Amino acid sequence: MLVKTGLLVTSNPNRLGIILPQIKHEIESILYIQVLNALREPFGNFYPNMFSSWPKLSHIIKGIYTQAAKHCQNLDVRVLLSGLKYKNKLIYTEREVELVIFDEKYASDEVQKFLSTKLVNISKDYKILTCANIAAEPISADLEQKNDKVYQHTVLGGTFDRLHLAHKLLLSEAALRSNSKITVGVTEENMIKSKILWELIEPLETRMSTVENFLKDICPELNISVVSIEDPFGPTQHDPTIDLLVVSKETIRGGEKVNEVRKSKGLPLLDLVAVDLIDEPAQNPHEEKKISSNTQRMRLLGTLLKPVKQNLNLPKRPYVIGLTGGIATGKSNIAKRLQELGAYVIDCDKIAHGV
Repeated sequence: MLVKTGLLVTSNPNRLGIILPQIKHEIESILYIQVLNALREPFGNFYPNMFSSWPKLSHIIKGIYTQAAKHCQNLDVRVLLSGLKYKNKLIYTEREVELVIFDEKYASDEVQKFLSTKLVNISKDYKILTCANIAAEPISADLEQKNDKVYQHTVLGGTFDRLHLAHKLLLSEAALRSNSKITVGVTEENMIKSKILWELIEPLETRMSTVENFLKDICPELNISVVSIEDPFGPTQHDPTIDLLVVSKETIRGGEKVNEVRKSKGLPLLDLVAVDLIDEPAQNPHEEKKISSNTQRMRLLGTLLKPVKQNLNLPKRPYVIGLTGGIATGKSNIAKRLQELGAYVIDCDKIAHGV
């Protein structure tokens, strides 16, 4: 039986390419991932000689989300950062953990001690799964990273429609680089109408709530502010406390424009950190190479977005549907499907040809 929420405790993220395909069918909704050397070691002690600052962990976080994109896009994967950034003694999760997965075999008393003393929100009927004896390459890191600074107040912005793995990578980068506050600007309706299938974009309130929930889940120690923005600059054009702007590699020009505006207003310039995009592992024709909300919305076409509700107020006379469209847009297929469901079809093309 599927559980709604699982927690994977991994001592080597390079094993995930093998582990994720094994466990994805065990979990229905959320998979938390906690990186930890060993159960007996304290949090915040993940290869300290290699990852001497929080931003150096970015390479590991991207690797995890990239593997998640390849093997379990159906799951809401969340890499927990508190245990990496701070020497917390406990693992906090918003959702109750029902399945705990280990990538190494530990002694039963060690496992029980870990579960009883480290996990705050664990189901009383929890299950344990061990994926042991899995080969993996040594841990690697982007030690050539030019900027591993940590900032007081980081900011980023976007539409954040149907929060996906690339969004999570951006938000995680902002969380790793902040020791105090994150501000996230979420675009209002006036800024989304140029996007592909913008009509399918989630309501503003939903997008803001999803971003806030994710950040509070992965790093609740931070002061998190999620605000709506009606222009590309948002709070960066007036807030002097912001010192870092996180962007994607494709939006770095927008970050430079932000600094132009701040300079014109006498505000200190922001450092810019550009995050690499995650490739879409199952790209179809006409879809973007990167993981994107545009692709997600395109894939929604032809699916049921809301449950069908019975309308008891329909008139008793025949319900007339007008079906129109250009050449090769699927009218015949839709008409055939409606006919299979019991509708009577009048083909006006055939009637016109017979006149």
